[in-house]
Amino acid sequence: AGPTVFRPATVGNCIYLAGTNASGDQVTIRAFSLPNLTAKWKGPLDWPLSGGAVVSAAQAGDGNLYVSGGGSLRVYTPQNAELVRYGLSFSDPTNLAGDASALWAVLGSEGRVVRSDISAGLGQTINWEEVTFPISLVPTCLTLNRFSQIFVLDATAQCVHAFDIELSHLLSWTLPEDDYHQGGLSLDGGPGNLIHVFSSKGNVYTYLP
Repeated sequence: AGPTVFRPATVGNCIYLAGTNASGDQVTIRAFSLPNLTAKWKGPLDWPLSGGAVVSAAQAGDGNLYVSGGGSLRVYTPQNAELVRYGLSFSDPTNLAGDASALWAVLGSEGRVVRSDISAGLGQTINWEEVTFPISLVPTCLTLNRFSQIFVLDATAQCVHAFDIELSHLLSWTLPEDDYHQGGLSLDGGPGNLIHVFSSKGNVYTYLP
């Protein structure tokens, strides 16, 4: 599994990479300070993986870093200290995303999305609910903007679908012919609300919804 690379959801001074080591048997997370990409933190040392495990990561609106892999979810504070860890009762998420109120997980192998309410803080257990979209889709990954609108990439249909926080369908658009099954979505974080869609081949398509 390749690394997940992302800027923090909140304004910060570092960039995170989460993935596996070269042999694929250990989760590795790295933090680099901006703008010079100086190595700031590396961990953990105690997260072994078995074959076929998928690593995903996201920083939610609470400032915490959420990392999943090998059937578990670990949460790290902005100071890179482990806050809590949970077992997962579903397949490894192929994508995580979060805002101040919820953590979202795309279960690519199961073709569904679940989310957990994190608005009241984290406890010793974590509860998940099924996300039911009002239109038929096969989720590959998703992202959220500052208005808590949800953008879902459907690689099979080569479409992006947008929903509001109540999951009402806002719009959909068709992507150029490409392979998106190992692709993703990202926001530029600026006032323009631009959506960047990248394909498995490394092509990037930018949209203003």
